[in-house]
Parts: sequence; structure tokens; C-alpha cells
Amino acid sequence: MTPDHVLILNAIPDQYYFRSIAGAALERGSKVTVYCHDSEAYNYRHCFKAGASQLPYFDFLQPQPWESDPAQEKRLRELVRDCERKSGRSFGRILLTGERELVRAWTEHEYYWFNTRLQQLCRKDASYAERVVLRCFSFWEQQLDLLDVEVVLGRANCDFTIHPLYLLCELRGIPFLSLRNSKCLAKRIYWTDDLLMDNTRGQRRYEEKMESGEAIGTAGRNRLDSFLNAPAPSAYILENWKNFARLSLASTPAQAWQLVREKLRHVRKGFQGPPLAPVFSRIVEMYRILWCKMAHRKYFRSFSPDELKGMSYCLLPLHKEPELMLNFRAPLWHTQRHCIKFVGSMLPLGLDLLVREHKGNGGRRFTRWLKSVSRYPRTILADPFGSQYPYIANASLVVTDNGTAGWEGIMFGKPVVTLEKCFYDVVGLAVRCTNPNKLDESIFEAQKRQVPKEERERRICLFLDAEYETTLDRAEAHKDMELTLNHIQEVLQSREEAQ
Repeated sequence: MTPDHVLILNAIPDQYYFRSIAGAALERGSKVTVYCHDSEAYNYRHCFKAGASQLPYFDFLQPQPWESDPAQEKRLRELVRDCERKSGRSFGRILLTGERELVRAWTEHEYYWFNTRLQQLCRKDASYAERVVLRCFSFWEQQLDLLDVEVVLGRANCDFTIHPLYLLCELRGIPFLSLRNSKCLAKRIYWTDDLLMDNTRGQRRYEEKMESGEAIGTAGRNRLDSFLNAPAPSAYILENWKNFARLSLASTPAQAWQLVREKLRHVRKGFQGPPLAPVFSRIVEMYRILWCKMAHRKYFRSFSPDELKGMSYCLLPLHKEPELMLNFRAPLWHTQRHCIKFVGSMLPLGLDLLVREHKGNGGRRFTRWLKSVSRYPRTILADPFGSQYPYIANASLVVTDNGTAGWEGIMFGKPVVTLEKCFYDVVGLAVRCTNPNKLDESIFEAQKRQVPKEERERRICLFLDAEYETTLDRAEAHKDMELTLNHIQEVLQSREEAQ
């Protein structure tokens, strides 16, 4: 089946991949609309010449007609309530996905973030954040009515400007597919219609393998063996780490000049859409991060593998903050200071809480935050530099909200407790704490649970085999659009069968 009309949401850093998809869809006879900022339109110029159309970025700072018409506003609010009822997710959860700007007041004492116009408006008027998201609902409702879209392709569905589109698509039965990197296999990608953007086809394939007693394949066995012999993060996580490390005293002037150039380009070209982040605030942020990284080193401790072997600790690896995977998937734990206190209060006698900071938080913590956490009982702040694997391999217990550290702990054979739904829940080797008030009981259960090594490795390998069979090699997918379009078709067929 070739969809009549495809809406493609441009997404950096995959804009060239999306451009190729747009071109391939046009060749197959689909009508294509590309939602992109004016500054990215040049990237799609050949697609536009071939018949694709541009949908410019929506400027959510601009008032809309419904705001002065009570009848229209009432109808819009009822539409949003329909979306809430259909999805089971409240409007407030969309606000939380915009934590950096829409609800910055909720976490203003947890981490530093540069000021923006939207952030200032939301702080000044407590109702402004709600109005911004309603504008997004109104915009996407109008576009879906005008475009008659059959499929939406994007990189994620959880941004506060995009999630209203996802909910409206669900309400209308329009597939919204998200492009994601595999979290357990290097350099592999997949498309999914799942609300939480998990590889649900891979999870179902794993269950089929377990039920049929299928033998372990080479992909899973090789991945587990290579990890245990030389632990390494997946390619996209490694790339994120490199990005965090690029900011240095030597590179900052060049990065600052790049911001200035981009701002001048937008002004000179007269690009429309939401405003860019303020250049001065971004430059101040860069130098603040550099300074705080040095000034805050005294609050963190580092340990050698031999030192870790002699310690008894529960490892709590932190997410980047703010982080959509927290705000969107684990809202109870989005304030990580709360998470540290809560987990620490549930640990049994003899276990310290070793909190390993995330590389992306370097320089963003406030001094008072670090002072506060460093005084918590039985709590140790570990620096984010160096390899995380000695910390995982020597832990007595790993507790994570929904992070990949839990999966790595499983591969190391460690007791793992998860606080929210994770992509590896289906394997059944971690204890899921469904009631936070009984986290201590979940910890005791994880410590007592014993799965034979052979069975544990069988489940891990079959899960990796299923992941391999339902994902694409990233490089091959970028070269051969038929692979991508066929994969998307398989996801759409799987969606139809599930319905």
C-alpha cells in the first residue's frame, strides 16, 4: 500500500534521511508535505521542485482567532478532552514535556537553563503555557483538515509542539510513526507507532521466540559476548557523549560565532516561525557551563575498579536533566533530586547509594543543589567522567527509572529494579516497581531472585535477536530507501493487524 499523502516532520540531525524519504515517497506516487523551518527549506529544494510542498514551522507565540471567540475556544477544549479520553494521557503531561520553557517554574532550582522569550511569558502569566499548547492543537487540527494526511513520519512524538499532532492522529486513526535508534544494538534504527516509541514489533517477536522455544541466533550471541568482553555504549549514545565533550574553552568562541552567524542569517533572509534561542543567553550559558564544570569537581568522587569491588552500593545513574524520556515516560521521577532522596530512603542496611551524574548535566547543576545532595545520608556523588561499566559491574544493585543502565546491569547479571516501563521489561529479568511506596519490597525481591546463567543469557540473546530482526542497519537504510519504505510498510501492516 502506498499512502496518498505523507506528512514528513523534518528532524535534525536526520534531515538528510528525511529528505531522501520524501524523494522516495514522491517517486512512489505519494503526495508529500514537509513540515520544516524556513531555514531548512533549502535542504528539500529538489523535493519541492518534484512536487512536494512545505508547511512552515508554526509560530506558537502568535495569538490565534479562537482566543477571541469563546465558542471556538470551548469547541477546541472539548477536542482536547476527546484526545485525553482516547489516549488516557492528560493535558498536563504535555506541559511537562515543555519543562525547559513552558513550566520552567516547576524545576527552576534543579538545573540551569538559558532564558527564552517563551520562558519569560510563561513565568509572567501562569495561564500562558496552557494557551501555547492549545494553539498547537488548533494549528494541527487545521492542517489535518486541509491536508488529508494518511501517514505522519517524524523523529519523535513527545515535543510539546508535536505531541498534540500525535494525539489528534490517534483520535482520527492516522498512523504517526517515529524514527528511533535501537538502545541495545549499535547503529540500528526502527520505526514505531508506539506512544512511548518502543520497538513493540521486536518485543512481540521476542515473545514468539520464547513461546516457540526458538534457538539463540548469532546476532544476539555475538552482541552479548562482545559486550561482556569489551563493554561499550550504543553508537548514538556515544555520539551524544562526544557532543557534550565538544564544549571547551578553545571551542567556545567558534561556537558562539556560529550562533551569531545563524541569527544574522535568519534576520537577513527574513525567515518566519518561532524565534531562535537568544544568542547572548546561549553564549552566557556556554561560559557558565565551563566555569561550573571546574568549580563543581569538589562535590564528586571517582573510584577505581578495585575500590568499587570493595564497596557495597546501589547504583543510581542519573538522566540528563531535563530529559524527555523522564518527563514523557517517567513523570514521577522528572525531578531527580526527589528520585535520589526517595531511593536512598528505601535502601536496606549495608547499602550506600552511589549516584552517578550524567555527562549532559555537567555545569548545569546549581552549587546549592550539589551541596544539598552531598549531605544526604548514605549518598555518594560519583563524577560522570570515564567509563560507567565498572560502576555497573561492581554494583550490588542497580536502580533506574527507565535508563539503559538497567539493561546493561541485566547483561552483567546484576539485580535490577526499574521504576517505570522500560524497553527491556518483556525479558523479565528486572523487577518492575509498580508501587513506589513498596520500593523496598521490590529491592528485596530483586536481591532474592536468582535466574540461572544459562536461562538469563538465553533470554538476553533472544531479545537481541528479535531486536535485530525488526530493525534496520542505519547506514544501509540511509543508502537504500526501499529498505526504509518496506520497513515502514511492515510497521503499518502490523498496526492494521493489531487493530
